Amino acid sequence: MADSVLRDSDDDQVGLLYAKAMAVMARLREDAINRETGQKEGPIYPISRAAELAGCTAADIRAAEAAGRLPGAIPRSRRR
Repeated sequence: MADSVLRDSDDDQVGLLYAKAMAVMARLREDAINRETGQKEGPIYPISRAAELAGCTAADIRAAEAAGRLPGAIPRSRRR
């Protein structure tokens, strides 16, 4: 009898965890779409973090933007 109580409790915990995971996934999917354009967007990083991820300096990224090798910075009004 104790085993069935433990199993029911475990099932409840797994169900609760599943529900929470699905809610997080739904929020992530919702946040990935720009409500104004309907376009999928990726995460937005400060230039220092983007440079760190790319293995270069912020100045390198700015130079690449100026040369047209990268899209320009996103205006602050459009950032989340």
